[in-house]
Amino acid sequence: MHRYSFFNNYCKLEFTYERRVQNNMSTVADLLKLPCLNKCFITAGINGIFSTVKRIDISETSFPEAEKYMEPNEFVFTSFWNHRNDKDNRINLVKSMIEHKSAGIGIMPGINLNDKIDQEILDLADVNSFPVMYIPSHVRWSDVISDFSLLNSSLNKSELDTNFTNILYA
Repeated sequence: MHRYSFFNNYCKLEFTYERRVQNNMSTVADLLKLPCLNKCFITAGINGIFSTVKRIDISETSFPEAEKYMEPNEFVFTSFWNHRNDKDNRINLVKSMIEHKSAGIGIMPGINLNDKIDQEILDLADVNSFPVMYIPSHVRWSDVISDFSLLNSSLNKSELDTNFTNILYA
């Protein structure tokens, strides 16, 4: 059993769940356990917290060009650098991510968005159970990549150990 607490400016959400991992895949909830993301929180789309995350991407690619790189179960991190003055395309990017069945989005709004995530994005995320993670400005993308890589390699190692044990005792 795992216990999670999420905080934001408006509320505290606590819940307990039993993790049922399918094919040793990570979830959005697992991302919040990464050391580099320990000050992050879900601002919207909380019902999608257990969405599978097969890979992560750091993207500052403009919409609509970003669509050709979208993949299902991918969690995208961004500061919206290319969209800092284009609210419509920020919203369109999130709509497209939902259509492409992305796992969620981590937004670092401090630098380019005056530390505010657009309400339209939050509303869209809630309606579609699409997790939006608030990323503080001190987080470094290289740490996210490194920590996620370690998480996945530990999940893969666990699966390999189980497979090896099954072979030995078959």
